[in-house]
Amino acid sequence: MGSRLHLVDEQGRPLDGHIVEAIEGLQPRITNRFSRWCDPAELDNCLEDGARRIARHEAKHGRLPNIKGFAWRTLFNAVLSLIRLRSRETLLSPNVWESLTGVRNVRLSDDSLYDMIATNEILARMSERDRIICGLTIQGFTSREVASRLGVDASVVRKALSRLFARLTGQRRVH
Repeated sequence: MGSRLHLVDEQGRPLDGHIVEAIEGLQPRITNRFSRWCDPAELDNCLEDGARRIARHEAKHGRLPNIKGFAWRTLFNAVLSLIRLRSRETLLSPNVWESLTGVRNVRLSDDSLYDMIATNEILARMSERDRIICGLTIQGFTSREVASRLGVDASVVRKALSRLFARLTGQRRVH
């Protein structure tokens, strides 16, 4: 199964055998886990990128005692990064607003017309930056990812989300 992989470092030299063995050993597990979201060529690229990451780490810090565990986490993160990257839209895309409408599910009360109107009003009164923060968070970005993307501190992102959830749960009045 590992025949499709081209496991070389940045200079084109073959990687150490223990890295190749770890990557090829995890290839079926990664393929089974992520085949619904990525095609085989994308997964192979992630495996190759993960192998290079492991080689760079070993070059800097020495040989890993638990390479299989480190390789699994590295490959898992590489594939998740690919999935997130593919799903990201531009900051001001209509998908951000569509994602925000999914916030209605956060409401703790019933799904009445009043709650829908109140939720829409809360979202409409938010600043553009807060709407972007909430939309990206709902799309699956972490606070740190949103913060780095907007060029703000992660605490700004957490505060914006806290304000939104407080308003949605009725813990704070909206003026």
